[in-house]
Amino acid sequence: MPRPGGGRVNEKSKDFFGSIKRLLKHLNPWKYVVISALVLAMISAILSLIAPNKLSDFTDVITEGLKPNTAKLEEIGNAISTNFTKENFETKIPNILIDSSIPEEDIRQLQEVLVTINETKDENEIKDTFLSLPDTILLAMMEDIKIDNEIITTEDQLVFIKLLSNNSDNTNEMVKKLDKLPEPIYNLVKPKIDMDLVYKYVFFLASLYVISAIFNYIQNF
Repeated sequence: MPRPGGGRVNEKSKDFFGSIKRLLKHLNPWKYVVISALVLAMISAILSLIAPNKLSDFTDVITEGLKPNTAKLEEIGNAISTNFTKENFETKIPNILIDSSIPEEDIRQLQEVLVTINETKDENEIKDTFLSLPDTILLAMMEDIKIDNEIITTEDQLVFIKLLSNNSDNTNEMVKKLDKLPEPIYNLVKPKIDMDLVYKYVFFLASLYVISAIFNYIQNF
């Protein structure tokens, strides 16, 4: 029975695919415009997905640049530790024992340490024992080292050992210690942002957002 007012009841299409075909036929004169709009929308969406990932990478570059170079710090520590190998002990100690410039008290401490280390084979324990020796002995055992064209003297190495012998998990305390390092060592480990990489990310991100905005504008138009 018809409804009052003669209004027609909205019904679902009985021929959905036929309706789509008729719609596409009507859109045929503008098919290239429609295809272009869809392609531009797709490209704009892809660029919008890429941008946050690259922005995250850019943030990581900045964050890493604000931290001390721990890898270089470890490299310096390993280079200095080569002065305290068993082979180096055997080479240097005889000359140290007869060195008249070293106080007798320091020589006696060295002799006591020699008795102690003969009773252990642990390399780390041997190094720790030697690090407790007077500065005159430590300086006599060390040699200048070169890392990345920076000459690190025995005096600078000794400062490094004294400052970082007790590593702390406190970041602020660690940074304060780094500020007290000798200049040649500080130049190697100081925080350093890779500005060339920063500029590349800035240019890439700016280009990405501009291209995405242009494509989005054209697609909407």
